[in-house]
Amino acid sequence: MINPGVFEYESWLFLQGIGATGYVKPHHGSNTSSATDFINAINPTVVLFPAAYLNRYRFPSKKVQKRYKNKNIVSYSTG
Repeated sequence: MINPGVFEYESWLFLQGIGATGYVKPHHGSNTSSATDFINAINPTVVLFPAAYLNRYRFPSKKVQKRYKNKNIVSYSTG
């Protein structure tokens, strides 16, 4: 199991076909977060990355930011 004992909320939303106007991105925008299929499924207009300013991991990653930008989704970072 990839995530034993923890509820995968993103997967549940995807399977339910639930969309969103805004979305707070978990995992700070790491490279492995927010698959294109998931972004398409919830179809938000705004995304918020909860990441510290100039954090050592450089979250949100450029790769993830590009996924949202390509869908014309406005993104903000808390840092």
